[in-house]
Amino acid sequence: MLDTGYLIFEMGIIMLVAFIGAGLAARLGQSVIIGYILAGIVIGPYMVVNILGLSYSGIIKDIEFIEQLAHIGLILLLFFVGLEFSVEKLKKTKKPAVILAVINLSINMFAGFCLGMFLGWPLLDTFFLAGVVALSSAAVTAKVLIELKKLGKTETEYLIGMIIIEDFLAILLLTVAGGMLAQNRASPVSILFLLGGILLFILFFAFLALFVIPRVAKHFEKIENEELFVLFALGMVFLASAMAEAFAIPAIIGAFFIGMVFADTSISEKLEKKLLSIRDAFVAIFFISFGMMINPAMFPFIIDIVIIAVPLIILNDILITGALAYLIGFSAKASTSIGTSLIGRGAESVLYASVGSNVQGATKGAYLYPFAGAFCFIMSALAPIFMKKSDQVCQWLKNRLSEPLMYGGKLVSSIIKSMVMPHEYPIYRRNRKLVVVLSIFSFACMMMIVTSGSMHILAFIISVWTLYFFWFTMSDLMGHPTRKANFPHKALNSSEKSKGASFVTNMITGALVSIALVAFVWPYLWWMSIVILLGYLVYTIQSMKAIHRHLVLKKGKKRLALKIDTHPKALKDPWKHRSRMYDRKNGGM
Repeated sequence: MLDTGYLIFEMGIIMLVAFIGAGLAARLGQSVIIGYILAGIVIGPYMVVNILGLSYSGIIKDIEFIEQLAHIGLILLLFFVGLEFSVEKLKKTKKPAVILAVINLSINMFAGFCLGMFLGWPLLDTFFLAGVVALSSAAVTAKVLIELKKLGKTETEYLIGMIIIEDFLAILLLTVAGGMLAQNRASPVSILFLLGGILLFILFFAFLALFVIPRVAKHFEKIENEELFVLFALGMVFLASAMAEAFAIPAIIGAFFIGMVFADTSISEKLEKKLLSIRDAFVAIFFISFGMMINPAMFPFIIDIVIIAVPLIILNDILITGALAYLIGFSAKASTSIGTSLIGRGAESVLYASVGSNVQGATKGAYLYPFAGAFCFIMSALAPIFMKKSDQVCQWLKNRLSEPLMYGGKLVSSIIKSMVMPHEYPIYRRNRKLVVVLSIFSFACMMMIVTSGSMHILAFIISVWTLYFFWFTMSDLMGHPTRKANFPHKALNSSEKSKGASFVTNMITGALVSIALVAFVWPYLWWMSIVILLGYLVYTIQSMKAIHRHLVLKKGKKRLALKIDTHPKALKDPWKHRSRMYDRKNGGM
């Protein structure tokens, strides 16, 4: 056990180094998180430098106590994240933000899983590696948006809402999937027990949010003594965290949910104001301790992972998420701006790395720590560059897309836009069916990935059934949006519009079929999932060429044929008329 004098010395060094690291990072235009992590590396026990006979081996040797303080910082950090995620904000978050958040998180998690399987990592470590590469940083994005004066842009509201939803989904994913993998619960009975515990945990906090806290919050607001209020707030946070541990759920999840419970109350602002300084101090300790756990000697072993992950995630965010933003109704420039704004990585990625390195059964923690530090540093440095150049990136992509692909994208966007984007027509009333169906489908796909045997087959059957129902429901819902859509090619009759609607329905259904097949084959041959997605890409390109040929090129030929047929008729009719008049004058028939 450390003596008191050395413990005080360690705390003093940590606070001073945190101040220096944050100041340097801010001076260089980077997130303070990067400064904290680098400072932690410098003073950590793994830093060993030998220069001209002089050696340096770090200042902090025993970090056990520091890790406990860091855990408190992580709990407070997640409490404040939950405090920002209120039900009212969720209601204001538009449908496009929810769709983009789900798709972006899914695509990047899939890319992380492929990376982990390619490296030969166990499934548990692969899950946390995927979390590190998948989660965008709200802090980095907001900081650059303010610097570029883009907060007033139309797409910014959706972007911020998207990142909030993505953080929430990441926490749920960490709770459910992480719990299954960490405890090796692959049997149907144990999975049901785990899901039942999580459901009870969520229902308990829902009960607090709906019935208890709104009625007692006004009494808490009357606490005028700041010391008493801070003690009450910290007590609630740590008790909620302990309750989560009792349900075999990470303590940080309890802190997140208790933050959500207080988010819509009248004391949320007071909580944030009174606990902000305490949070900042402990969060700094968390990131410093994270840096201490990074062994610089491991950097040569993770360079190849960084070299693969950085361009992979940049392409995912800009090309795939940007393209999806365009397909659901955003303009080309706004879509590219959304894609480039998602590149930054920060606290969310560090969270997954920290939990993944300490969870029972993890074997790649020594690699995960340095990878997360290097990856976050590079992505946070690249984010401002891409965000500033988003218009140039948009123009570069436009110049390289063929006409059929441009037309197909505009056709999909014109129909989906009227269903997804805020619109004056009441076309959302029957979409609840789709929400239920897609929720069941998503759950079935997740079960296929983490289960085997009979449960795996059952989940696949459920996904097939939901896809069958989805196709019929989507076909039925397409009527009104198709009639109201502003098609890129104006001269379309009702039959051709119907073909355009079928094209969009088949494209969306095909994407879901690909997802189901990927989830089904993943436990057996993970690389087959890439083949399936490449097959869907080929199908998409060919479908766009076919619809362009049918609605644009063939229509042009039809107009040319009409001109050729009309010309001789214009000459024939007057001649026939004159010949009859001539016969009558000469006494003929």
